[in-house]
Amino acid sequence: MRKPRAFLAATVAASFLASSCYTVVARPLPPPGEREGVTVRGVVLGEGSAREAFEFSDVESAIWSETSLTVTGAVNAPGQANHGRLETTAFPLADVSEVIVREFDGNRTSVIVGAVIVGASVLIAFAVTGKTTEGGPIGGAR
Repeated sequence: MRKPRAFLAATVAASFLASSCYTVVARPLPPPGEREGVTVRGVVLGEGSAREAFEFSDVESAIWSETSLTVTGAVNAPGQANHGRLETTAFPLADVSEVIVREFDGNRTSVIVGAVIVGASVLIAFAVTGKTTEGGPIGGAR
């Protein structure tokens, strides 16, 4: 079996790191002028203890009208019969208290970038010095 090339491994690692820089949060219903620019992942209906969240694992389209939000996507309901099934659902805006969106998380990104910088520094230090922390050669070379 051939070893994967370093570029391929770096590309795969970068995609995992980039995808983990985002988080899913519930935000208040946006005003009418800003609704088209919102990337909807789901909705929250109701308030307080009666609130119910509908989250989609994959959204194909979200269409806003004056009175409703129509979402077409794969339902994210683990353990339920409709989990992963593509559905189109209309939610009356009068019932929607929040929309679930995916947004950039600066704190998570800072941790990931810091870890990459420290990891790269350690690898460069090993490559340049050729010694481990015990003072022996790397890889058992003599």
